[in-house]
Amino acid sequence: MTRTFHLLCALSLGVGCGAKRAPESGGGAAAKDLPAPAEVFERYLKATGVDPANPPPAPGAMHMVADLSMPAQGMGGTVETWTVGSNMLTKMSISGIGELQMGLYEGVGWASDNLEGPRLLEGEERDQLLFDANPRGDLDWATRYTAVEVTAVAPYAEEDCFVVKATKPWGDVRTLYFSQESGLLVGYEERVKMNLGSLNVSTQLSNYREIEGMLTATVFTSKTMGIEQVITLVSLTTSPTELPSMAPPPEIQALIDEAGAQE
Repeated sequence: MTRTFHLLCALSLGVGCGAKRAPESGGGAAAKDLPAPAEVFERYLKATGVDPANPPPAPGAMHMVADLSMPAQGMGGTVETWTVGSNMLTKMSISGIGELQMGLYEGVGWASDNLEGPRLLEGEERDQLLFDANPRGDLDWATRYTAVEVTAVAPYAEEDCFVVKATKPWGDVRTLYFSQESGLLVGYEERVKMNLGSLNVSTQLSNYREIEGMLTATVFTSKTMGIEQVITLVSLTTSPTELPSMAPPPEIQALIDEAGAQE
């Protein structure tokens, strides 16, 4: 379930923020003392209750509700995300900013908000959305990333962690921190491409609890440019009884039709 929050953190931190590189963590260990990537990921999956040799199938549909807050700015809001197969719809409401929607429909990525209006996602921004909305997530880590390397042992969130550098298909690196003690993922750092630029974001995962048979992080604390944002899971259902239409709204469909006419 963690995969969904990568996307939410990128969406909400992208509203009104510029770019600044997240600090590198110190520490290290001799390469011969480090485990193989497969060992780190398999230990993580087992810690969450997943059998790496027989992972569960991706749910056909999922509905998630979360609270969002930016304490220093006195801002807050709510987030809802639905996924049906490879289609996704996210609706956010943030105080002082308004409504934001983002979706994937039949491979087309789109976004609409009060600041930029409706638009289609292209290039790396679309690639990133497809990557983070993948319902399999890191269950398929070996094929999800083009290269994976355990590079060091370093502190993160007051825990000694194995540092894993995982390269995304377009070349960006996501740095993951897995607790040596529990095996759980406790944080990650990455560059997030937005329409108006890029952000370097550091996100801490905490408050793991069991949801529908899996141990899942329920609090995600992200930081960039000195701005802290907290996303807290309220509910998650893998077999929702009611689903909204996943088709894009009319203003987005008009852009899709226009783009198709120009091809």
